[in-house]
Amino acid sequence: MKKLKTYILPFLGWLFLAYLLCASIYILFLLKTENILPTKLFTIFIPLIIGAAIAFFARGKVLKNVENGRYIFRFRVVDIQFIAVFIFCLLIGFSQLSKSLYFNLANVLYLNTIDELPKYTQPPFLELGDWYADRQRAIPLHTFERGSLFNSDKVYVKTLFLLPVFSKEKAYESGAKAWLAFDYSSSMPFEEFVETNGKKQYDEFLSHFKKINVRAFRYFESYPENTLKRVYTELARTHSYFQSGYINIYQGMDTDRDLWAQYYVRQFLYYFIFVIIPLLIVSSLFVRTNHSDSHGNPYQA
Repeated sequence: MKKLKTYILPFLGWLFLAYLLCASIYILFLLKTENILPTKLFTIFIPLIIGAAIAFFARGKVLKNVENGRYIFRFRVVDIQFIAVFIFCLLIGFSQLSKSLYFNLANVLYLNTIDELPKYTQPPFLELGDWYADRQRAIPLHTFERGSLFNSDKVYVKTLFLLPVFSKEKAYESGAKAWLAFDYSSSMPFEEFVETNGKKQYDEFLSHFKKINVRAFRYFESYPENTLKRVYTELARTHSYFQSGYINIYQGMDTDRDLWAQYYVRQFLYYFIFVIIPLLIVSSLFVRTNHSDSHGNPYQA
């Protein structure tokens, strides 16, 4: 009970302060109409900086009655532990909170038709009344990569499909105004890949892709900034319907954004209850506080 009051509760208080600061900065980013900065800056790097700063300051408050113990390069081990656990708890929790905020607050552009989409505009979410896509116009790309280290006996195969998006009334009459991306990935033993060259996986991916009703999505979500998006961008540039200024890569979505937001809140609670709290309890076992007996002599607890 003493550690609950002297360590665990103060730790959680500082942690929720860090969540609040990170969320406030991220909300300001989401509410801006034009977000030119990468999302990872607000979901990883800024929380990392905030977490390190708050943890460095809070350790002096929370660990003021903790015995010195061992040192590593003139730093107390207990201080290093506190900062590391604090940053980890902040990042793992905010990874879910940020996604909930994203689906709740990110900009949604509503258009009657895809033809109304301005050039060089790619909102996080796009809802359209009139749009058209055809699987027959898809660009496929089949790639593979050999595993490394402990997975060197495996090959990772990936298949990408990219579809141009038009309006129904003017389909194929002009360049595409947006692009729909689909990606599939799987792994297989290296020996099997040598024999089949990944054809079995590719056929499975293609079979599933053919079953998708590509015109039934309720809204589009901007494809996340990663290596695959850069590949999709280069694929779009090679398509006959590519036109400059419309390099918007999206993925089709069926589930309401509110449901996604609620899902990630539940994920945050799951991580908080089953990861953060147990980790905090375990870390508290390595914290030994100094107390005084009735004669004023210090002892450890």
